[in-house]
Amino acid sequence: MEPPIDRNLADKLGAPAATALTESATLRGVRYRYAGWFVNGRSTANVAAVYEVGLRPARKLILKHDVADSAQLHRAEFARHHAALADAPDFAERHLTAPDGEPIRVGDGSWITFQEVVGGSFVDYRVLSALLAGVPQAKVAGVDPRLVTPCDRGSFADVCTAVVRGLLAGWAGKPTLHEMPVAEVLRRHLLHRLQPGQALHAEAARWPARWLVLAGEPHPLPNPFALVHDPVLTARLAPVQLVVGRAHGDLHPENILVRTEFDPDDYHLIDLSRYEPDAPLTRDPVQLVLTILDRTMDERSDQQRELLLDLLIGGAADARDMLPKWLPEFVDRVRDVQLDWIRPYGLIDEWRQQTLLSLSACALMFLARPTTAPAHREWYLRLAARAAAAYLASVDDTGVAPEPGAATTIVTYRAADAGARVDTDPVSLLCANLPAIREAAGRRGLHGDVDALVMRARLGGDIAADYATLIRRLFADDEDVRHGLTGFGGGTPVVGEVFTCPLERQPCGRQARRPPNGGPPRCPVEGRTMTQTLR
Repeated sequence: MEPPIDRNLADKLGAPAATALTESATLRGVRYRYAGWFVNGRSTANVAAVYEVGLRPARKLILKHDVADSAQLHRAEFARHHAALADAPDFAERHLTAPDGEPIRVGDGSWITFQEVVGGSFVDYRVLSALLAGVPQAKVAGVDPRLVTPCDRGSFADVCTAVVRGLLAGWAGKPTLHEMPVAEVLRRHLLHRLQPGQALHAEAARWPARWLVLAGEPHPLPNPFALVHDPVLTARLAPVQLVVGRAHGDLHPENILVRTEFDPDDYHLIDLSRYEPDAPLTRDPVQLVLTILDRTMDERSDQQRELLLDLLIGGAADARDMLPKWLPEFVDRVRDVQLDWIRPYGLIDEWRQQTLLSLSACALMFLARPTTAPAHREWYLRLAARAAAAYLASVDDTGVAPEPGAATTIVTYRAADAGARVDTDPVSLLCANLPAIREAAGRRGLHGDVDALVMRARLGGDIAADYATLIRRLFADDEDVRHGLTGFGGGTPVVGEVFTCPLERQPCGRQARRPPNGGPPRCPVEGRTMTQTLR
């Protein structure tokens, strides 16, 4: 007589789980055969495909064997999965996997559960990372080459925006506001990770200061850990109007199964072990973006990682054409679909501020992950600190930031602060003023004009007339056309270490100093470090 579970499956499960499954299968008159062990998952659970045969029609199922805290079984994945199904049945029917049967208690604190196979096939649906690995210029480590599915950048962005749109419009429901302090908002993101014994708790102990001086940053940045632990830094901040709703809680590419035929709306979410009915709604989209960037971070140059910081914090980056084309398109479209959803509720400002807090918190998660490469940890700390600074600056605009002072003032670095000398050469002026120009162009829909001018400057073209015309178009409504711009008043000579234009064709006359406690300045036009000389 054939045993209730085959030897291969029994060996994979181990003796206690194999015994429990054998007893359950015998009682129900079914047998289980091993059909394949998943190797691409990132869950702590053992996950296998099994055939179930016997009294019922034969079928293939997903078996999960995982530990659950007996004192908090209501927080186990099985319980959260059922809660998600009940909270949003329409969305669940289309986009969540269905559990099968009841959990099987192993007796050693672990449980066995079953789920249906998404779409009935392991071929028709693939994890999102398999599509990411198929996008030109997106090299992803750890994806089985046999699973890689060729995908153009537009289709990849379509899938990601469809998932985020579905999370918000289809699953989250109407937004609800919970008023809470900044520190509590970050705790809602970081959860258990800040507890003693956790990696992030140890990381926080390494950075006790209220302000951080980090390599590559021109001025001190607020310590993101201090936003959680230092009441002085946040004492005068108004409570956050936190937008909450139903959310996945662990949204990364391996938890999203998408149809290989590129139907953007045909996707399924798996692993609901961190589902919450009232989670911060900006967390899932931010985590999705960061995990996708993290999968390809090894392929980014130092310069590209600098551009990513600007892209994530401000939504724009000088010389973004130096990034692989799929990357800014993906980031922009995921951001825009969120704003389209929240706009009718009049909460765009709150959403943007909350997104900065989610960026800071999620960056700290990556900082402490053992899988994060040491070379990238500093980048995530810089991202967390920059996002914290941007949040404090955004609430400062509303008059509720901390009182000015040495310990609470956020310093804004400008070229003039570093003793830059800018002459009247149009390329020099473009270089010095590019951040202000891009900001003004964004308000007027003239990004394309700025990009074209930058490209001509790189190629050594004469941009004097076009630069003057663009400045008039952008700042004609200002009382002073120099508003927000620098370099119209001559300057002072630079003594000692000097950084000059890196353009190979017709370099401009701009010179700059290294900012205090910072790295070498970068040329906004060329997008790379300026050339160092000594005088």
